[in-house]
Amino acid sequence: MVNLFPDGGDHEFGQCIDEDGRVYSFELVYDRETPKAADRAVLRNWTDITDTWQQRAFPDEIASAFIWRPPSRKTALPA
Repeated sequence: MVNLFPDGGDHEFGQCIDEDGRVYSFELVYDRETPKAADRAVLRNWTDITDTWQQRAFPDEIASAFIWRPPSRKTALPA
């Protein structure tokens, strides 16, 4: 997770990097005023921004996330 912050009364904006180094932006939508509404939160506008993140919001945070993200771990099972 790069960031997640309120962006209106019923949603939050976020960005993340997956284990393959792809960058995504998204909205997490739920009514913050309703008890336990986060249990029913919905992801919207899941967008691959890998090729354009440097020209979008928060490029410094994304660059830092690349530096600090843990290495991918893969398990090799014997054949």
